[in-house]
Amino acid sequence: MLTISQVIPDSIAEEYGFEVGDKIISINSTPCRDVIDYVYYEVDSQMSMVVETVQGEEVEVDISKETWESLGLQFDEKICPTHCHNKCVFCFVDQLPEGMRDSLYLKDDDYRTSFLHGSYVTMTNVTDEDISRIIDMRLSPLYVSVHAYDDEVRRFIVKNPRTLSLIDNMRRLSDAGIKMHTQVVLVEGLNDAEVLRETIHGLYEIEGVLSLAVVPVGITGHRQGLYPITPISSKCASECIDLTESFEGRRDGERFCYCSDEMYLKAGRPLPPPEFYGAYSQLENGVGLVTSFRQELDDSLPKVLAGRYSVITGVSATPLMRETIDTLQSLNPDLHLRLHTIYNDYFGRTITVAGLITGRDVIAQLKDSEYYQDLLIPSVMLRDGGDMFLDGTRVSDIERELGVRVHVCDGAYELIKVLEKV
Repeated sequence: MLTISQVIPDSIAEEYGFEVGDKIISINSTPCRDVIDYVYYEVDSQMSMVVETVQGEEVEVDISKETWESLGLQFDEKICPTHCHNKCVFCFVDQLPEGMRDSLYLKDDDYRTSFLHGSYVTMTNVTDEDISRIIDMRLSPLYVSVHAYDDEVRRFIVKNPRTLSLIDNMRRLSDAGIKMHTQVVLVEGLNDAEVLRETIHGLYEIEGVLSLAVVPVGITGHRQGLYPITPISSKCASECIDLTESFEGRRDGERFCYCSDEMYLKAGRPLPPPEFYGAYSQLENGVGLVTSFRQELDDSLPKVLAGRYSVITGVSATPLMRETIDTLQSLNPDLHLRLHTIYNDYFGRTITVAGLITGRDVIAQLKDSEYYQDLLIPSVMLRDGGDMFLDGTRVSDIERELGVRVHVCDGAYELIKVLEKV
């Protein structure tokens, strides 16, 4: 059941007498399991809803409307994700230190959050009923962690025999018109080289697979007792780039497989130009982020104003931000930008991406250094739409401890906007 948290004024729902606190039991004879059911059936012009009112009565409401009209109901309830039962050899959650937010230790492997939020899932939890629901409700695209096309290699990595059904399930979804974006978390010596080559070609043969991203395994300083894994070497990263770039298969006129930006940085190779990435279908997976940032920056450069600002980033993005700062300062001699590279002492210095920087590392490393009063931080360091770092530190804590004004920047456009407004 879904509990109504808001009825939009002057909406169809208000006209039919819905109230905050009413619970939707079913829609068109189908149990209302979560918000996906509501969104799916809301486009129907004829709706029959069984509702438990705030007074405890069960009533049936028949609604007639245009297909494009919204009922005007909102719900605060979030999907409680299905837990992951895998024991992946590289699982990042298993490498987290103690004392972080409880939600960070949750292993989510739910096809619903994959559809709603673009999170990658292994699909080892899906049932035949789940597959039927995905097909019937057209829950597309999905984001699937494959790791290896070869069954035995994938089973070794995921440590779950149910992964043996993955490729068959993907084919079944593809035949029904469901689209999928896929990823491989690369572990040198396990799923690289010829295993990766087979993965690229095997996934391309599944028509519904739109893209494949190859990303390097992340290793923290908290792997005691876990499977021995080493960071991706420059040689391995370069070989993987050669494999993905040489693959000629395309989907809808765009490339099929990509290595993440981090792979290019590890290999010491230049990043591809914007046209290489097309519509940036794997941007959230770190594929094309640097190139997209540079492109945004080029479009915004003429607007840079004067001022003094400190900029923080992680180790991997330092060359990009140094390049950015040099470019911006060359446009205006009265613009002063001071770059601060934050090392990841919280997770371990093998973690170099900006998105895993914690607030306490920012405070500890800036406290005894020289910095300007206006501090620019990338939004990837914070929870989506929020002001909290992974360790629970908030933006207000940074401002209080360092005596600065924090400005959160989401990409190059936002960075330029901040420089205009401060």
